[in-house]
Parts: sequence; structure tokens; C-alpha cells
Amino acid sequence: MIETSKMPGLMAHSQNGKYWPAFLAGALFLLFPTWIAASHGVLLLITIYVVADFDRQRFASIVERAPVLWTLGAIYLMVIVGTTYSPAPWKDILLHWQKYLRFLYPFVLLLLLADRQRLQEIALNAFMTAMGFIAVSSWLNIWFVLPWSASKKPGWGENHFVIGDHITQNVMMALFVVIALQRALQAPDRNRRLFWALATLSGTVSITHLSFGRTGLVVLLAGLLGWMFGKFSGKKLVMVLALLVAVGGIAIWTSSAMTQRIQKGIAEAEHSEDNRVTSIGHRLYNYKITLQMMAAAPIIGHGTASFHTEFCKFMEDPTDCLRYAWHPHNQFLMMGAEHGIAGLGLYILMILMLVQAGRRSPDNNSAALMYGLVGILIADSLVNSPFFSSRESQFFAYAMALLLSMNLSGSNNEADRPADTTSGDATLASPHQG
Repeated sequence: MIETSKMPGLMAHSQNGKYWPAFLAGALFLLFPTWIAASHGVLLLITIYVVADFDRQRFASIVERAPVLWTLGAIYLMVIVGTTYSPAPWKDILLHWQKYLRFLYPFVLLLLLADRQRLQEIALNAFMTAMGFIAVSSWLNIWFVLPWSASKKPGWGENHFVIGDHITQNVMMALFVVIALQRALQAPDRNRRLFWALATLSGTVSITHLSFGRTGLVVLLAGLLGWMFGKFSGKKLVMVLALLVAVGGIAIWTSSAMTQRIQKGIAEAEHSEDNRVTSIGHRLYNYKITLQMMAAAPIIGHGTASFHTEFCKFMEDPTDCLRYAWHPHNQFLMMGAEHGIAGLGLYILMILMLVQAGRRSPDNNSAALMYGLVGILIADSLVNSPFFSSRESQFFAYAMALLLSMNLSGSNNEADRPADTTSGDATLASPHQG
């Protein structure tokens, strides 16, 4: 065990008197959206900590209550086994080992976060702080050139993204909006309701009006739909769905950029056979050829990292291979092409087991957030390859681990005990209260 109790003057973990778990949880979720290189160092420290603090009985309990971990482990094992029959060069195989290692991150993070509500609060609030900073920066980009912002062209109607690219930022911002909306509905007083309502609006507009592309809109709608189906039922569900349609219509009507994006997408789809270099045309061609790959090796696929080379063999013009053979812009198809029905089935099973984690959750609010994340993951997996993207894969691995820890059934979580209502900030801070 790591001895941290002899650290006077440092902020302690409220549950077991340790400072380091709180610091590491906060640092990781604050840094990975904004400074991904630094977050790698924090993850290494977390790994060292949980290994040194490892308790076999606790680990067995976590795995028993989060059976999706078996699926995540099976996916990575499949990636390793797929190496034995892959025609890909070793440099590509090693790249896939590295990228898909994110499927194992929840093992490490659950050892840190499971059954520790205070750490979950710290991690969630750190993520909201980081994404709030990104949302505010997106707005400031309209008037100023910010030194930390990726976009450097001020003005309304420009592509104002702060980190990575606009797709990655919008995927993470979609979860920020879902959480902020839940907090706005559950805030105990008017000031905090107003704060979280403004945060919801700010994050939404950063996706709909301040960013180019259509993926952000799709994942935002999917996240909100998932959250709504988890949060409401019956007449309330019908009402909030109608409200979502109305708000979406207003957003499209007031955003010339969004209207142009939709019209452009329709035009690209209509002319996809003639023009494959557009965003939609590129994706549709990728899907067509990848399905042919799957049909040629349906059971176990072509092997780990095979997509980059085997895709070219199915093209009418292999000389144009480099344009299309990085990934198919669809995680389901990528798993199917490289690992066949086995890989596609495991990926779908992972999603279903995340849904099951929400269904078994002792806390409806945390379950609703899990459904929101699942909606975002499904939508993004249909138009991108998120686990082959460095920043997106880390986002989903970290968010998955955090929400799993908040949804563990039969836990000894502090959330199972009566809440301390003496603190006015309890509802704001607690992930189980939004």
C-alpha cells in the first residue's frame, strides 16, 4: 500500500484520508481534453498507484459488478490474436496494439474510482471544468485570436475549435451538454439552475453555430436522445422529444452555417458516385469497399491492422489507396473488416453491456448519463472510427470508466448512504445529483 496519510496540510481524500487518488483523478480528467500529452503522464502515475495499492478481492468485486470489462479484455485479446494471421507489416500492427490499448484503460481507472464517490465527483467536475474552458474559448474565438486555440480566424461563421479538430471537440462537448442539462434540471436554487442552463446553451451553440461539420450535430442529438430515454418515460418522454425537435428546428433555422452543412451533405450524398473526395462521398465509398472486405473474410476478418493494405486490393483504382485506406470512418465496419463477425459482435456486445450497466444501476441519474454516452458512442462509431482516433479513444475510455464507476450495482458507494444536506454545494458537485 502507498502511505500518504503523513502529508499534513494537503487536501485529503474524503473517504480514506489519501490525497493522491483525488489529485490524480482530477488531473487526468482536467488534462485529457485540453493537454493530452500531459494526461499520458498522469495515467502512468495512476497505473503505478493502483498496482501498488492493488487488492485482489476488490478487483474481483469490480469485475463481477462490471462484466463489460470481460468484453473489453476480449476485444484487446482479439487484436493480439489477429496478429497471427494478419498480412500487415509490423509497424501497422504495433500501431493498432497501441491504439486499441485504450480498451483496457477502464480496468485501471475503475480500480481508482469504483466505490469512491468523492473521486467520481472530482473527476466529473474536472472534466466539466476543462470542457467549460473549451466552450468559453470557442466563444472568445469570435473576437480574439487565443494563443491556446487551434483556430486562429476570428469572426462569426468561422470554424472555432480549440483542441484537436472540430469533430473530436464536438464529440466531447456533446457529453458536456448532456451533463450540464441534467445539472440544470436538478440544481437546488435559481442561480445554479441559471449557471448550468447557460453552460448547456454555450456548449450547444459551440457545436451548432461555432463549428463546421455535421458530426457534432449528429452526436449531440444522439447523446440527448439517449439521455432522454434514460431520464424520462411516458408523457414526459413525448414532451421532451417534442421539445428537442422544436429546439433543433430553431437551431437549424437560426444557423446559416448549419443549414449550409445539411444542404451540402445532401448534395454530396446525391453525387457520391461521381465525387468520392467529399466528406460524404469519401465515407460512402469507404463503406462500400469495407463491406466487400467483410464478405471476403466474414468470420475472423483479415487480421489486425490489415485494413491499411487489404482495402487497396478491393479498390477499382488501387493507385488512389492512400486516400481511403487509413480507416473506414465507421468503427463497426473496421472491427468487422479486420476481425470478422467475432470482432463486430464483441464491439456490439460492449455497447449492450454499457446499456446493461445503466439498467442495473442503483442511481437513475447516473444511468441516464450512461445512456447519453452510449448514444454518443453509437453515433460517432457510425460516422467515424473513434477507437482508432487518439483523442476520441481516450475520451470514450475515460468517460466509460467514470460512468461505469458511478453506475456499479450493489456497490459500497457513498451514494448509497443518505446525502449530507448541510452543504449547499452537494448537489452541484455530486455526479449522482447531475
